[in-house]
Amino acid sequence: MMLSIAKFSFCLVALVFAFLSQIPLFGFDFQNMQFEVFYYSPATITVFMMSRAFKNNYAFIALILILVAVLFGIPLFSFGGGWQYIFQPSFGYVIAMIFMSVTIFYQYYHSQDKEFLLQKSLLTLFLTHLFGIVFFLCFSKLDFMPFKIFITQMLFDMIFAMIFIWFYKKET
Repeated sequence: MMLSIAKFSFCLVALVFAFLSQIPLFGFDFQNMQFEVFYYSPATITVFMMSRAFKNNYAFIALILILVAVLFGIPLFSFGGGWQYIFQPSFGYVIAMIFMSVTIFYQYYHSQDKEFLLQKSLLTLFLTHLFGIVFFLCFSKLDFMPFKIFITQMLFDMIFAMIFIWFYKKET
């Protein structure tokens, strides 16, 4: 019982840290011939890793707890909190992460079909980003300006996910 509380606490703290973190990355804009700063959020890949790492879906429980806390006004996301956060364009990523957590956990621990597990996991991560991008575009009145940031975020998450899966192989 004590170990479970420690694992859940670790997931909760790691997810709060991931939601509050914005890691600066530098890229070159070939159209304007200048360097740009992109901000990478490790939240999506953290949910992905937590869903694969623990036999109980602590990531899902921690996400729901964080979402409830944010809706009550505790600023645990990098863009603040409060019930009005559901109207923010980035809220789609939070919804997608909840579904990703359940899907990844189920694929890894409860599915009898272990074939193509890497492909299924990466497809789930890709669909999470796709849902987040579509939600963002709908709520930001089709503003395509941050599209480069989303593509960069998705590429980094895919690379980190492949590295994580490669290091964290489950014996079947």
